[in-house]
Amino acid sequence: MRYINYYYYYYYFLFFFIIITQTICFAHNTDGSSILDHSITITTKEMQVSVHYPEIHSSKIDQDIKGWAQQLVENFKTTNSEKELAIGPYELRADYSITKPSDKAISIIYTITDFTGGAHGNLEISVFNYDLTTEQPLDLIDIFDDVNSALKIMSEYSYKSLSETLGNMSDKEILSVGTAPDLDNYNSIALIPNGIRIFFQPYQVAPWSAGPQQVDMTLEELSKANPTKKIWNLS
Repeated sequence: MRYINYYYYYYYFLFFFIIITQTICFAHNTDGSSILDHSITITTKEMQVSVHYPEIHSSKIDQDIKGWAQQLVENFKTTNSEKELAIGPYELRADYSITKPSDKAISIIYTITDFTGGAHGNLEISVFNYDLTTEQPLDLIDIFDDVNSALKIMSEYSYKSLSETLGNMSDKEILSVGTAPDLDNYNSIALIPNGIRIFFQPYQVAPWSAGPQQVDMTLEELSKANPTKKIWNLS
């Protein structure tokens, strides 16, 4: 009787094409150190989800990122579970990369895409910065002593840099608004060796067809904002 029940439930789930798994595999940090890569996967007739998240062997950071990934999936399921499918399954994908300015800090950069109908899907860049010593998040106020100066420097540099890289796709009005020295425009900044990488969302500084944009700046270019030296392991 036990065997009958076992196979009944096995084929029941196969019939409805429901596969929910969490997998683990080895990955490597940009500095060569080993990390664990986890994924949350859901495959049904209505929904396809693939969300990855790292385990970097720092309990507080690992807990934060895992919780964020799980909540991302739950929000997607809740928002779309009751909708009628217009075309194909709804899709959510989240992949990450990792950069480290030194052994004192880490940036986890997420590229999140979803499709729930419409002319095209959505794409968002999210960045999580952490102090590896305290395991606490690093905000702009933790990265620069003078945030207002940092915003002004990043704004001027980004406008000039993107004007050149976007070329014919550059629109002065969109670019001016998207690179203005506002906190909302600079909430996706990753820490890299000897500087930062600024990410701009689709539509923020250019048309959708141009995709997301990024600008790298060195510590020397940011010096007037007094970057927090210990993040880059500088005295």
